[in-house]
Parts: sequence; C-alpha cells; structure tokens
Amino acid sequence: MKRGTSLADAGYKDAMRSERATYVCWFNWLSASPKPALKDRAKKMVDTAKSILAAMPNNERNQYSPETIARINTKMESVSRQWAELRVGQYLELTW
Repeated sequence: MKRGTSLADAGYKDAMRSERATYVCWFNWLSASPKPALKDRAKKMVDTAKSILAAMPNNERNQYSPETIARINTKMESVSRQWAELRVGQYLELTW
C-alpha cells in the first residue's frame, strides 16, 4: 500500500506542476501577443500568475528563463495559427 500511495503522491505532484506550467506559459503567451483582446485577457490573469510563481519552489520558478519563455511563446504562436486554420472535423496533432 505504501508504494501505491507514494506513486499516487508523485503523480499528484507532477499533475500540479503541469497545471502551474500551463497557466504560467498561457499567461506569458497572452501577455506577449500583439492582439489587444489577448493582452486584455492576460491583464485579468496577472494576479493569479504572480501568485502561482511566488508559491513555486525556486528550482521550478527558475526554469522560466526569458529564453525559455520566448521559445515557448514561439511554439504556442505557431500552434495557435495552425489551430485557427482548422475546419470543423479536422484535428491538430502535436509531436513533443
């Protein structure tokens, strides 16, 4: 039972880290957008993003370097363009 509990705990921690990363990356991408509507959306998210970053352990927060954020923003912008071009019934497949 202990092994299962520790695996569940590790899975939970990984899931929470993934959720934090998703929010922070989404916020940064919206903030960097030239589109006013997306920038406005980011403004509504700023307090939550700051709170998430402030609560992160240093080693996790330090992974969000300006270079990393720029690379992620570039990828998200590319995926966003591809997504916008899809027709009903089409799908987008991403390779990581």
